[in-house]
Amino acid sequence: MMKKRRWSPEKRDRLSKRGQTENLKLGTLAAQVNPKTGPFETNEQALIWVLKSPEGIVHEFRNLSHWTRQHADILPGTPEQARCGIMQIKRSVLGKTRRPVTSWKGWTLLDWRKPDNGKVGRHNEKET
Repeated sequence: MMKKRRWSPEKRDRLSKRGQTENLKLGTLAAQVNPKTGPFETNEQALIWVLKSPEGIVHEFRNLSHWTRQHADILPGTPEQARCGIMQIKRSVLGKTRRPVTSWKGWTLLDWRKPDNGKVGRHNEKET
């Protein structure tokens, strides 16, 4: 087993002052605009989500973060708060929270799954 090395405060300061290299800056920019890795509906890591609004409207979409940014006007908080609230429901369904969480400000999570129709969530009410 390898021993974890600790960084000294001086080493951290030197690295921080150096900043991003030109190559890293280019790579970061490329990743942000790439449809497969950027903040888009087409992100390859994005799941398909099914939410129910307090009014009973069912929303099915891909990429929770993208959807919350695009629909901030219908959400009762910031996009980040909405994403965190929905993720908390998911963690609760998976048994990863101490107390059960079933909704966020009236919004409920009905389903989540991988885009290739692979089952991920426990609440698949309909087969697609």
